[in-house]
Amino acid sequence: MADAPSRPHIHVALDFDSTLTTSDTLAELASIPYATFKGKDLPPFADLVEAYSKDLAAHTESFNESLPPSKRHSVHDEIKWLNSLRKVECDSEARVQKLFDGVTRRDIHKAACAKVDNGDVCFRDGWLDLYRKLVPKEVDVTGACHDVISVNWSRKWIWSCLYASVGGNAGELLRPDLRIWANELNEELERDDHASIAMGQRSDLKTSEDKAEQYRECKGFAKQAATRKHAELVSVYVGDSTTDFECLLDADVGICLRDKPMRSGQRELMDTCERLKIDLRPLSQLDISTVMHQVRHESSACIWWTESLSLVGELFEELKGSP
Repeated sequence: MADAPSRPHIHVALDFDSTLTTSDTLAELASIPYATFKGKDLPPFADLVEAYSKDLAAHTESFNESLPPSKRHSVHDEIKWLNSLRKVECDSEARVQKLFDGVTRRDIHKAACAKVDNGDVCFRDGWLDLYRKLVPKEVDVTGACHDVISVNWSRKWIWSCLYASVGGNAGELLRPDLRIWANELNEELERDDHASIAMGQRSDLKTSEDKAEQYRECKGFAKQAATRKHAELVSVYVGDSTTDFECLLDADVGICLRDKPMRSGQRELMDTCERLKIDLRPLSQLDISTVMHQVRHESSACIWWTESLSLVGELFEELKGSP
């Protein structure tokens, strides 16, 4: 009698801002130095936003002189544009880092927990259920992990927001089941006690390419876990904007979140896919047999979209049970 086919090993990677949360959280993060150092002469955050906007507008005008959107007809062209934004993003982060000189881990953690508690930072419906499916109480002895990959300025901020979102149950988030890969704002935060367990060590995630490189590394770890289980690897990536573009294309199942009405980043991602003739389909129409066919033939026909993290959790459960 032939052996029954093994169940696939599922690896899920998630963006943070506007994917797990209902909106971008950078303004909430940036408010921390102003609350911490009330007597300190800090530049208004609006000035930093204006400086970023001016840099972005100038760079966009310069880049579009040679390769405007109307002439970007391939994925390669689009990636070239997305990666050209590195200096704009690095300069912006450098300005923000000056605000955070002297901000401690405790300051970040206390503020993050308070902002989640009072609703300044909101997580999407379905997040807690998805989290519990991804990170069950029993640790996977094969070393299986899932990942949060973000261009957010602070890993500590993400960790603390997630900590608060699951009711402060640090025992779950401190396990290696859910790793966090993002930037950090100062050396004090880099030395976070949680870093060696639940956080990645990378602090240079600025562009779509940076996220894609980190994602491929995470998939490599997942492939090792799948091999130990003698199982096929099925990779799932969930994002919401063009910084997720390469990761969405690189996954077996790339899923983008949409709201009604769509936010600017979601609209930009949709317009990019339509311009490049990348097929976008509702996640509700996904068929598990189609996914497994794509995995076995190393092909990904489209990017899927959904308004609900709950559907992502349902997909995860279906994939876990598929032969």
